[in-house]
Amino acid sequence: MPQRVQLREPELSRSLSGMTGDLQSDSGAPPESLLDQRGRPPVLKRSVDLEDWAGGIIQEHARVPAIRINRRWVNTLWLIPIGVAGLVVAIALAQQLRQYGWMQNFIETYPGTSTAYAPPVASGFPAWLRWQHLFNIIFMMFIIRAGMQILADHPRLYLNSGCRPGTEWFRMRDPVPADRMDQEDAARVWTAKDDAVALPKWLGIPGIRHTIGLARWWHFSFDLLWLVNGLVFYVLLFATGQWRRIVPRSWDVFPNALSTAVQYASLDFPSNAGFTNYNGMQIIAYFTTVFVAAPLAFLTGLLQAPAIAAIVGTRHCSSAPSTRSIRASYSSASCAVLKARNCEMSVPDANAFSPVPVRIIALIERSPFTVSQIAAICSYIAKVSALRACGRLKVIRAMPPSIR
Repeated sequence: MPQRVQLREPELSRSLSGMTGDLQSDSGAPPESLLDQRGRPPVLKRSVDLEDWAGGIIQEHARVPAIRINRRWVNTLWLIPIGVAGLVVAIALAQQLRQYGWMQNFIETYPGTSTAYAPPVASGFPAWLRWQHLFNIIFMMFIIRAGMQILADHPRLYLNSGCRPGTEWFRMRDPVPADRMDQEDAARVWTAKDDAVALPKWLGIPGIRHTIGLARWWHFSFDLLWLVNGLVFYVLLFATGQWRRIVPRSWDVFPNALSTAVQYASLDFPSNAGFTNYNGMQIIAYFTTVFVAAPLAFLTGLLQAPAIAAIVGTRHCSSAPSTRSIRASYSSASCAVLKARNCEMSVPDANAFSPVPVRIIALIERSPFTVSQIAAICSYIAKVSALRACGRLKVIRAMPPSIR
C-alpha cells in the first residue's frame, strides 16, 4: 500500500534538512553544489542547451514509424507505393465504369451537385470565414507538431491498457532491450526517459529528446486557441446562415457523393459550383469535420488527461493498483513540474515499470503567485490526482498562507 506523505508547514524545514542530509551523504558534496548557480536569463534569451538538457541526454533520433501485423513489423514507407498503386487501380476502374450505360444514367440522375440536398447560398464567403480558416490551419499545425513531440517521449502505441513492453502495435524506435527489463536491477531498468526520441525540428516542437513538458505547453496553449476559434466559428456559422452550405437536408447527398467520387477518379471532373453549392463529397466532408470530428477530438483529448482517465478507468475496474486505466500514450503519469519564483522542481515519472508506489514531497515557496505558477500548480494537482485515483499515491499538500 502507498505510504502517506505528511507535508505540514511546521515540518517543512525539517523535511528539507533531512533531504539535504541524504543528498550530502550520497554524493559527498554539499547540496548547494547540485543547484544551478547561473540564474535565469531574460525571457527572450532563454534557450535549450543540449549539453545540460535532461542531464546531457544523448539525442537518439526517431526511426521511421513501423506497424506490427501479427508478429511482423512493417515499415510505414510501404504506404507510399501501396497508395500510388491503389490510385492507379482506382483511375482505371472509374474510367472503365463510365463506359457502361447504367453508370452514365446514374451520373446524369445524380450529377454530384444539386439543390435537392442543400439550397444555394449566394452570399459568398465572408471575411470572418476566410480568416478563421487561416487561424484554424495555423493552430492545427502547431497542435499536430507538438502532439508528435509528445508521442516521441514514449514513441509507442498500444491496444491494451497495461502497455507492457513488446505488446505495442506502433513504434518509432527499436524494441526495448531484453536485458533492461529486469525490475530488480533499478540501475539498468528501461524507463520512459530512455525510450524518448528526438524529432527533426521542422516536424516536432521543439524537436529535442525528452521535452514532453515544453511540447505539452505548446500543445495545450494552441489547443485553447483552437477551441476559442472553433466556438466563434460555431456562433458565426449559425448567426449568418452559412451553416446551410454544410448541412445536408436530403439523403440524395450520398448518391451525389458517389457520383462525384467516380467522376473525380476517372479524371473527368464534375462541374464546379462551389461558390454557391458544394458537391456531395464536399458537403459530407465539411459536415463530418465540423460536427463530428472536431467535437470528437475535443472529447478524446479530455479523456487523455491523466486525472479524467483515472476516474473513468476506475469505474470499470474493481481494483486499480497501478496506472493501467490511463491511455497508452499517457501510460505513466508524466512529470509534474511545479514552478515557484526562483526554483523549478520536477516530479519523476510513475511509469509502468515502477514496482513500488510513488512517494512525493512538494515544497511550495512563500511568494506571490503569477498566472503561470497557478497554471503549473493546477497541472501538478491534476497529475497527482490521477495517481491517487489509481491507488498509487496519497499526498497531503501544505499550501502557504497567502493562498489558503
